Parts: sequence; C-alpha cells; structure tokens
Amino acid sequence: RVTYRLSRSRPEIRYPELTRRLQVDGVDLQALAPGRVASGAVRDAVIAVRRSKSMVLDEGDANTRSAGSFFLNPTLSEVQLESLQERWEDQGGEATDIPTFANVQGYKVAAAWLVERSGFARGTRRGSAGISQNHALALVNHGDSAADLLGLAAEIVTTVETTFGVTLEREPVYVPR
Repeated sequence: RVTYRLSRSRPEIRYPELTRRLQVDGVDLQALAPGRVASGAVRDAVIAVRRSKSMVLDEGDANTRSAGSFFLNPTLSEVQLESLQERWEDQGGEATDIPTFANVQGYKVAAAWLVERSGFARGTRRGSAGISQNHALALVNHGDSAADLLGLAAEIVTTVETTFGVTLEREPVYVPR
C-alpha cells in the first residue's frame, strides 16, 4: 500500500502553453491560491491544451485515436548539440531556432521540431498511419495496421538520424498479440 501526502500549496505553473491557456481563460496566475478553485482551473486548462492537440478522446476528432506522444525529447551532450546546430545551419537555419532546454543531463531538444524539420509535416500519411494534424509527435492509426504505424515510426527515426544525427527514442512500448 502506498500513501501520498499532498500539500495545499499554490500551484506552480511551469509549462508555457498551460500558462497561456490560463491567461486566455482569464485566470489571474498571481491570485491562484491553494485549494479546489485553483485545482479546477488548472485541470480545465490542461484538458483544453490536450484537446487542442487531439490528446483527449473525442468522437468528432479523427486524430484522437493516436499512440500519444510517440517520441521522447532527446537529451544531447554539448558536442551532440553543436553537431545538430551545425547541421541546421548547413540547411540555412540559425542555431537559435532549435528549441533547446538545458538540464543536468545535457540539452533537451524538442522531438517535434526534429520531426517537422526532417520533412514530416502534420497530417502526413503512410498507408493507414499518419502524423496528427494537431501534434507532430502523435502518430495516428487511421485503419487497423500496426505495421503501417511502426513503419512510419521507423521512417521518421531514420530520416531524423540522417538529417540531424540525432536518434529518436520511441515512448510507447509495443506489445504484439
């Protein structure tokens, strides 16, 4: 048995998209106090952000049946980051274009940015599999073929590696029948 002790402290909002959504909803972030009102406002904003990315089940949304965020954001060493920046600059980009977040392990790079800059636009289809129109990391199965989905994932991994020298790691675990 596990017991959790939750504090009633003021919520810390660190996710920029969530902050923007709360502001759009008219929530005063400085006034958020501990308790149900703050929790409810944050919950509603999280659901709204996830719905905008087709990450909430919705019968009317063709992108809702996805494998979720399919690739992890890779963490690169300083040398790997410099190599990525050089490759991007060779393509005419600026090193500062690359969404990068320093952490204790190195530099986290947005996998969605790598996927899209490798030529995979939102809405791309391969057979019955595709990339969500609302989220570059969400792979959608429009039919009943796991093979198509896994094939698209492999194509993305290979292309990102060829283009940028970065290997994407799959987040979901595939469990065959």
